[in-house]
Amino acid sequence: MSRKELTYPLLILGLMIAAYIGFFSYLSFTNHDHFLTNGFDLGIFDYAAWNNLHGNFFSAEFIGVDSLFAIHFQPILLPLGLGYLVWPDAKALLLVQTVVLALGALPLYWLAAEKLNAWAALVFAAAYLLFPALQGANLFEFHPVTLAAGFLPFAYWYLQQRRFWLFLSFSILAAACQEDAVLFVGMLGFYLFVTQRNWRGLAVGLSGFAAFLFLTIIFIPTYAGSDTHFGLHRYEVLGDTIPQVLLTVLTRPLFVWDYIWSNPDKVRYITHLLAPVAYLSLLDPLTLLIAAPTIAMNLLSDLPTTYALDRFHYSVMVVPFVVASAINGAALLIKLLRQKMTISPTFLTTAFMLMVLLTTLSYQLKFGHTPLSLSFAWPAGQARYDSAQQMLQLISPDAVVSAQTSLSTHLTHRPAIYLFPRLTSSQYGPAEYIALDLQGNIFPIFQPEAYLEQVAALKAGQDYTILFEKDDYLLLRKR
Repeated sequence: MSRKELTYPLLILGLMIAAYIGFFSYLSFTNHDHFLTNGFDLGIFDYAAWNNLHGNFFSAEFIGVDSLFAIHFQPILLPLGLGYLVWPDAKALLLVQTVVLALGALPLYWLAAEKLNAWAALVFAAAYLLFPALQGANLFEFHPVTLAAGFLPFAYWYLQQRRFWLFLSFSILAAACQEDAVLFVGMLGFYLFVTQRNWRGLAVGLSGFAAFLFLTIIFIPTYAGSDTHFGLHRYEVLGDTIPQVLLTVLTRPLFVWDYIWSNPDKVRYITHLLAPVAYLSLLDPLTLLIAAPTIAMNLLSDLPTTYALDRFHYSVMVVPFVVASAINGAALLIKLLRQKMTISPTFLTTAFMLMVLLTTLSYQLKFGHTPLSLSFAWPAGQARYDSAQQMLQLISPDAVVSAQTSLSTHLTHRPAIYLFPRLTSSQYGPAEYIALDLQGNIFPIFQPEAYLEQVAALKAGQDYTILFEKDDYLLLRKR
């Protein structure tokens, strides 16, 4: 391959990655500036990362929980807190998330360039960057587990290149993002053992699954003071404990089959998952199998957001393996057709890449999160947001605050903040300020009447005085 053939695709790849970072950073920042981010979940992680930097490790006092480990195993938040030394803003997390996801295109490009050619590799890099499940996770505030989707392609690439220690390093990075990412590490280990007969892969596989069981059955419930992982309620139709759920899956396959296929949204999840890459992933089931545990967890859950494919973060780790298996599948199909037919390999590769590009763009048109999508709309600003900024400036940086969900993400860089309607704690005492948006999201309150009654009681009571009231923003200060 000539130098130009190498340089031009790499230049285009760099521009694609830069465009992705620029666009999704801008969109994420705009969402935040327009108060479209919330305590659940950006506020939780921003608060924990900031407190890590200040020695209050993995605090979840914001939502009334002693430790974030009571909810998830996410040690990646420890180094992420260092980012606030450079930029002390929640947007730092949004930027890191976007950059890590974008860089995941690199190893997929390398894989496709090795299996096909550099120009075909650009198509698969585009398929990854334009995958709505990836984009949806990127825009769904911030979640540590989303970062794993950027680390896992590197782990897979270095596994393929037989560079075990680099594979292990990126696997550990992914595992540090959340306990269910450990399942991917385990599956990668088994994949290494099966494809390369490398016994170290078996050790990684067994260790990964053992770590997952330890974290979900012992570690997290211990921190929570509970008998089970908090997310187990999503699988209660299958059992009350993780062993019971696994036993049901293994011994009642017809029940499980009917449970999944009787739900139209789960059927859509199954049929749409591989659509952006023209279902070429089916030709490499072994690579696709790496994502099987997470796909199964999403389909077996009774929480609709877990199987809403293109909007949330639950499927983001699956995306790299859908694309990687499609790359391998395309290479296999082209090889088989060349053996059966006297057709130019360049023609075959071009034809299949046009097919992938067409399906990727078609799926983006319908379900994507860019201006290429028919349903895309820029976040609309409101003049009243200026009033919100004025109100936030009145709150002392070290004060104890209770804030409504969309305001809370602008106030989490402090030791003590509560998600409204929580007003006090045994550790930090009552809130000195209460920041409210009467037009905003009222979660975790579900009834508007209950919310308005509580606001009215606070305004009429003797504990707080009104410090700011404008454009339906309300700031109360303790007397």
